Amino acid sequence: MRAPDLGGNDEDKDYAAGIAVINKAKTGLTGMEDAIQVLGHLSKKHYREWYRARDQASIIQFLEQSDKKVVDQIDNLKACGMGDDPSMSFHNAHHEHIQYLIDLVNKEYECVAKDYVTGTPVSKAPGTVYYANIMKNEFSKKWDAALDLISSPTTIFDAIQMMSMKSAGNKSPYHEMVRNGDEAIFDWFDELARNDANKYIKSRDEKERDYWRKKLEFWKFVYTKANSVMGTDRQPPDGLLNPQLPPIPSVECIKRYLPEGVSGDIYLAVWKKQWEKVSLFDTSSLDNAMMKTKYRGTVGKLIQNGDQAGAVDVIESEDKKVVALIENYEQCGKAEDPSMVFHKRQHEFWKYIITEINNEFAIVAKNYISGVSTEYRAGTITYGTHWRKELSKDWQTATDMLASPVSVFDALRFITRDSAVNLSKYANMIAGGNESEFFAWCDESKAKDEAALERSSDDVEKAYWENKLALWDFVVADTKLRMGIE
Repeated sequence: MRAPDLGGNDEDKDYAAGIAVINKAKTGLTGMEDAIQVLGHLSKKHYREWYRARDQASIIQFLEQSDKKVVDQIDNLKACGMGDDPSMSFHNAHHEHIQYLIDLVNKEYECVAKDYVTGTPVSKAPGTVYYANIMKNEFSKKWDAALDLISSPTTIFDAIQMMSMKSAGNKSPYHEMVRNGDEAIFDWFDELARNDANKYIKSRDEKERDYWRKKLEFWKFVYTKANSVMGTDRQPPDGLLNPQLPPIPSVECIKRYLPEGVSGDIYLAVWKKQWEKVSLFDTSSLDNAMMKTKYRGTVGKLIQNGDQAGAVDVIESEDKKVVALIENYEQCGKAEDPSMVFHKRQHEFWKYIITEINNEFAIVAKNYISGVSTEYRAGTITYGTHWRKELSKDWQTATDMLASPVSVFDALRFITRDSAVNLSKYANMIAGGNESEFFAWCDESKAKDEAALERSSDDVEKAYWENKLALWDFVVADTKLRMGIE
């Protein structure tokens, strides 16, 4: 960081301003990037590259080289008789700030997830893994891949964005709880950690059990890291540290089972004991799967109303019945019964629907848009409605509308006239995985809104166009999730 340009009689004030900038950036591990940025924008850019590469040594080397220049300047001023120069207070503060950063970086790397979740290639860069990625691999029983993901975090924020749909964004309320030192976040950790401990206890497959055991080590990392960042001393729940595996009880088998909430052909297959008909459970898409249930209309309305929990609850209520049946058979000696393949496929069917419902909410527009005052129901905003708000410069209402989409398809209804008129064209691009053409169109369309931002002079209007650009970021992110690309 260079000393501020000085002149006239304002030297002390200018140096004081520089020192104030330095002191303001010292917010501990929750503000590492802001503290680094005091050294310049390029410093922040390099830090991010080294951070993603887990290159602690390069970060420290850069800071030490930067510090040497400052120390040399201080020594030179002292040697040439300028030890009392007004700039000395600034240079000393600069030197102290770099030493503060070195200590902060070393503290950050004292506790990283890969030291808790061991035996993985650690192939994912920290901060690049989200809850949807974890959930997808756990659902697919890709335990090695899931372990690799949970070993990736370096910071507490990396870990938090992996814990739930609502915590996926850097502006989530859970991120703010850490930044504000709100210890209530540990209650949330307790609940999630206990859920994973219960999965460990209930697991039967050896590889699955090993995964959940190591997932508990991940939670130990979370508590240690959060305590370090927040200056607290909260311990994990007792069941997390020493979960007990209970003996399997001897129970009576369920003698008669008929499924509920499914279409007639599935019900008939169970009634006739046609266990080979597992192909009846269509998981080619959420729409196709829902047509095999009695809840297509109910769940569709809940999703449109933004009620993720309600939609998931409807399906979970059916899945619990199947899970109870499977567990009963495993405990009563019918684990190898011919019907188990069918029942397990039905369980996977319900879990698939739950995953797809959650994917609808994994990336939502409201997490990208700031300054929203009124919520609009997803899928109800049309191009004409939104365009008229832009035309009349009703920026607040237009901003509220930007936050309404749950899916990229909701956004395509109004983000441009072209996408609204030719919605099926762009929907087919997404469904067909035509990423190059779709993202090229996004870049071209976004450029027009960037030009509108450049033309803006009013702060309120400028804030709106910044939010419009953020909506394009949502469109790209949700599309990538649906296409399965990173």
